[in-house]
Amino acid sequence: MRSNFIVLVVLSVLFVGCATEKQEKPVSKDALLGTWRLIKYIDHANGGSEWISYSDDFIYEKHVTPTDFTWIKYQKSEDDLAGIGGGTYSFENNTYTEDIKFFLPTGSSELGQSIPFDVEIDDKGLWHHNGYAKQFEFDIDAGEMAAVDSVKIEEIWEKVSTDVGDNALMGTCNLESYRASDTDSLRSEYPAFVGNIKLFSPSHFVWVKYNTEGDEVMAAASGTYTNKSGVYVENIQTCYPKGEGIVGTSPELDAKLEPNNWKHTGQVYQLDSAGSEPNTLLIDEIWTKKL
Repeated sequence: MRSNFIVLVVLSVLFVGCATEKQEKPVSKDALLGTWRLIKYIDHANGGSEWISYSDDFIYEKHVTPTDFTWIKYQKSEDDLAGIGGGTYSFENNTYTEDIKFFLPTGSSELGQSIPFDVEIDDKGLWHHNGYAKQFEFDIDAGEMAAVDSVKIEEIWEKVSTDVGDNALMGTCNLESYRASDTDSLRSEYPAFVGNIKLFSPSHFVWVKYNTEGDEVMAAASGTYTNKSGVYVENIQTCYPKGEGIVGTSPELDAKLEPNNWKHTGQVYQLDSAGSEPNTLLIDEIWTKKL
């Protein structure tokens, strides 16, 4: 009888040890880099408990560079950017913490939060993403916003792009200067309160223009790209504000990549509802790579 008890204890210890080892399996930061597609989530904010997925009418992606992240939710049939958020992040001991610098829709309590998530990459390469975002309400007595609750965020993501080793553009760039038209002899810069960033994964780009001192995303666009022999081509899949007429276009830009700068010049065509090309926009920009 005693020997059976000892066997059960040993088996229990081994089982717990294996379970602990699985939970603590280290994830490298490099494993997070690239573009991810949301495949399912649990809607805890609305009391959900079942895994659900978006239809093919939605583009729901997360883009992660060595320094920054952004996620995009876009409905193709409505040409509607239903949501976007992003900022910087840190990663240590399987904890991925997002510092949210911009967010759409406006008025979200997630803006300005630092949200830690537990990270697990399973045997199929899927990213299991679990954390809690605080919910705030205005405290009349204190005269400020106060955390009153939290909502669980539980998601599973599938990687779209994988080859991060040979990608020269991989990273985040800040817009340094631009020319608005061919007649401009001088380059312009945005004021300090305007954040203008571009994230590159091995296959996708995201551009976001936002107010660093307020709750406003001014403009955004994303899609896939190619960069070969000095020709950079963007295949634009999402755009904000809606109705800009560039979704579905593929502008070709002359490009030059230097150690810390990324320059591209060319024309972007704006399409109307009939599919014609009523207008063109000059793109002449210099971006500085974030180190």
